[in-house]
Amino acid sequence: MDLTAVEAAVLDWIAKNTKSKELMEQLASVKAVDREYTGAGSYTTLQTSGFRSFEQALQHGPVDGPWFQSPGMEGPACSLLWLEGGVVKCLELAGFRDPQEVEGFWFLDTNQA
Repeated sequence: MDLTAVEAAVLDWIAKNTKSKELMEQLASVKAVDREYTGAGSYTTLQTSGFRSFEQALQHGPVDGPWFQSPGMEGPACSLLWLEGGVVKCLELAGFRDPQEVEGFWFLDTNQA
């Protein structure tokens, strides 16, 4: 299963903005294995290979991702990367519509790093 354009961009943003080498390594090999649309976003189950578990501070998450906006959405959406035992497990996108309806998007400046 492929990552959607929004998912791929969010994970790339997280990888570029994290200080965790382990998180960068896991995100470099991440794949989507399942996706559930909720009507107000989605949960995408992720799988990574050849990973190293995170340091204690990042054992469970979530890791804040960027907020994003799209012309097809009623308002901004947020993103959270969930971890389990130091391993990337799920990407949550939450907004007012399912991300499958998004055609074009941009990140909002939230001063997160």
